Amino acid sequence: MRQPLANSLSPYNFLVSALSPDGEPTRPSGAGKHVLPVTEKLYMLLKGEVKLTNQGDYLTRMRPAKSCEVLWKLAGLGVPSGTYAVALDYRVTAGNGGSATLFASSTGTGPSPGLSFEVAGLKGRQGSFPKSGAASKTSQGEVVGRVVIPKGSQYLTLRVDSLTDPGGSLFDLKAIGLMPLTTP
Repeated sequence: MRQPLANSLSPYNFLVSALSPDGEPTRPSGAGKHVLPVTEKLYMLLKGEVKLTNQGDYLTRMRPAKSCEVLWKLAGLGVPSGTYAVALDYRVTAGNGGSATLFASSTGTGPSPGLSFEVAGLKGRQGSFPKSGAASKTSQGEVVGRVVIPKGSQYLTLRVDSLTDPGGSLFDLKAIGLMPLTTP
């Protein structure tokens, strides 16, 4: 089941409770927060048309669906196995929107169960790339759910599953935040 993006927060406060699989609230432990920036060229791989902006602060052109992926090397970034609340720093404009999945994987094994979520684009002009000055919405630290990184996982992957506008892209991504969860 896909979860819509909701509850915009200030960057990585993670004060919102996430739900465990049995419906019980869980809370961040407060220690071990990890930020996976899109500027981490040494520990990040890109597939599809995705590229950094000229300013080097956002990944744009997150398309095409099913073959666009951003992979972070977990060991290089010091991210251990565990269950994490996931928050995104991103922006959307007209022509953005769709669905994506965030999951952990390792060489030789399939992906772990992932976090699927939807991104709602802005109403307005349709097209691949909005002109400068186009309306946009920026979200920082928006908690989208939780992801499990099993022991031995080598990568955390963000895969674009579908696009609202086939000529558009999912969104412009700045960073993914991971906060370890514990039960209260």
